[in-house]
Amino acid sequence: MKLIVEDHWQTDQKLINRLFFEQLVNYLINKAEQLPTLRDIKQAFPTVKVDRAMENYIRLGLIARSERRYKLLVPIYLQAETDDVIRSKFEQAKVMIAPWPKEKRRAWFFYQGQQLATHPQLYLTDSNSPLFVFRDLIHEQLKVYELSDEEYDKTMPAYFTAMRSGAENRYEQFSYLGDVDPSYYLDQVAVLFEKLRTNPKRIRPSIFLKSLVDFGFLTEDCQLVASSLRKTGAPSQEDEILVDCSQFEQRSILGQLWQFFEEGAYSIVEQGDYQYATRL
Repeated sequence: MKLIVEDHWQTDQKLINRLFFEQLVNYLINKAEQLPTLRDIKQAFPTVKVDRAMENYIRLGLIARSERRYKLLVPIYLQAETDDVIRSKFEQAKVMIAPWPKEKRRAWFFYQGQQLATHPQLYLTDSNSPLFVFRDLIHEQLKVYELSDEEYDKTMPAYFTAMRSGAENRYEQFSYLGDVDPSYYLDQVAVLFEKLRTNPKRIRPSIFLKSLVDFGFLTEDCQLVASSLRKTGAPSQEDEILVDCSQFEQRSILGQLWQFFEEGAYSIVEQGDYQYATRL
């Protein structure tokens, strides 16, 4: 079983203790017919501070305790039970969006990602289907978004998610940023984006400028990859095609669609009336 932790839960990542929780999940699944007591769990995991961990999981709504026994509350999505729905909806959605220009498709993916982000979840699955990722970084002066089919892609939002959840080893390329505070980082980046658009000749080299190159917003010679006036569009009836699917099914369908129509991650920065992107 693979544990899927959507971004809302990353703030509780240290409480979740992902490695132990994944082991505990498998233990509780195997004990479903005879739910274990706290003593049973302590015997199964002698090196873990079980009491505190179980209280955290109960508080987060991941584990339930009844009559001194514990059971799993995390939703489980099995490939054998979801494949037909995912395959059918994928084909319907693919036919629907295939004729659209790239700009409209990306707007549709963006809308679907925003909808998913309003109800983040934590669940288990045995499926290896790619899952659609939508992340955002909200700052006073700008907003940064990521669309991808990888949990830890080379994007700004994914980087700060990894720093928050203890997965910094995935981003050794960005070690020069150290433990920079996200708000301070975004302050510096906001200034850089404005200068890059209005007066690029006055920009000095810095780790923040280097990071914009490494995150894909700038070329090696520090030119903006894409910059334009922001455009907004209203959702249409086409946005309802996945509404009757579970969030896991939606993320699976969107992940497969993203792999089919796109190549890797795509990031957007919105600053005032302007928008910057990693690639067109």
